[in-house]
Parts: sequence; structure tokens; C-alpha cells
Amino acid sequence: MTRFTKRHKLVLNPSYLKAYQAAKLRLIAISYRLINSPKVRLTVKEPAVVRPRYVREYYVNFGYKVLTAEGVETAAAVFAQWIQENSQLRVDVERLKPLESAEVKYELAGVEKDGSLSSLELTVTGPHDVYVVWDKYYLVEVYTPIGTAHGGWFKAGTYATISLRETVSGFLVYDRFKKWVIHDGGEFQEPTITLKVEKPTVLTAVWEKDYTKAIALAAGVAALGVVYVKRDVIQHTITKTRTKTRRIELEDYNTRTWSQK
Repeated sequence: MTRFTKRHKLVLNPSYLKAYQAAKLRLIAISYRLINSPKVRLTVKEPAVVRPRYVREYYVNFGYKVLTAEGVETAAAVFAQWIQENSQLRVDVERLKPLESAEVKYELAGVEKDGSLSSLELTVTGPHDVYVVWDKYYLVEVYTPIGTAHGGWFKAGTYATISLRETVSGFLVYDRFKKWVIHDGGEFQEPTITLKVEKPTVLTAVWEKDYTKAIALAAGVAALGVVYVKRDVIQHTITKTRTKTRRIELEDYNTRTWSQK
């Protein structure tokens, strides 16, 4: 024990006080932590016993995991901190969320503590690894100038089925579905397709004009016109023939009449 004279100034440095410290575990003095300094300065006016008080803190890692349909895609540590033993804490999920974009989003799947499912509220009972788990989603955009088809958000690694409800539209001149085109160059000929969602995807329906019936109708109308013209010509020929025959008959009648006279 060290003796000090009256009014002697004492500088106590807790770093000189041996305390148990192991990996991810340390002891600190509660009494001195509030002044945010490793040293305590006091004036000795009377006999006193200085006993530093210690609490146990544990080192806690915080991070996130990204899940796809095929399992863990990414696991990243974001920050770590010392937390007092038996402290209650609530996990800040927004701080532990991956960066999103217009075509990629994440939905909360749960929280893990030391590899086991946990809740957002947890008690610090030792060194921990705390991860917020996110499901990853990609946007599948679908465009078609005719008909109806729907895209949407799909979990990464799952399969999306895209279907056109109508493949033919119009009257006489038809619009017919030709193919699906993916923005990166892929093509599908069928109106209903199933594809694995491994990235943001843009699908565009390509349609083409079909003039088959219009041409057939035009040909039919033309043929009908020819038949009508031929019929008119034949009818006119028959009429002229009948008129000529009648004239001959009349001439013959007149001739016979004059002969009798």
C-alpha cells in the first residue's frame, strides 16, 4: 500500500492495474469511464482506499448476409464494438443493409447470432457474431406494345414465368407475336417462357404484321369482280343475239307477206 501525505495529489492510472483480459474480453473501470479519461486525479485530505470497479465487456461483431435461392451469396462484417455483459440491445437492421438500386432490392429474412436464428432484441452474454440476413431480389421488367404480360420482383436464383395472354390481335391485318428479346441479346420464340433470375432483366415482346387474310380477301373481291364482268358481258351478248334473231324473224315475216300479195 502506498502512503500519501495530506493534500498530496494522486494520479491513478488504471492501465497500471492488472486486469484479466483475453481474446474478445476486457475489464474496464466503470467509475472512470464517464469522464472519458484513463487517469483519475484526486486530492488526498484523509486516509482513503481506492478500489477501481470493473465490469465485463464482450467484443461483438455486426454484419450482414445476403441469401439467394441457392444459399448464402455474401457475408460481410460491417463494424464491431465492446458491449457490457448482460446488456440488452436492439439490432439496427438499416445500418446493416446492403446497398440497393432501382433493379436490386433486399428484404429482411431474419437475424443470426453465432450462426443461430435470433430476434432483433438480444442479450450480450459473451463474444458474439451478429448478422442481419437479407433475401436478394432482382427486377424483371416486361414490355409489350400489344397484349398483356407481367414482370415484377423475383428472388435471386428462382425461376420466373412470363406469359402473353394474347398472341394475335387485329382484324384483316393481324399483329402476331414473333419472339421475346432480352436486353443482353437472348431470344425466345414461345409466348410463355420460364427463365432463371440471376440478374436484373428486361424482356421486350416483338410483334409482326400478318397480311394473309387481307390479301386473301382482296383476291376474293377481285375474283368476284371478274365473274360479275363476265356475267354482264354474257348477258349483253345474249340480249344482242335475241334482238338480232327477232329482227330476222320480222324481216322474214314481212317478206312472206309481200309475196302472198
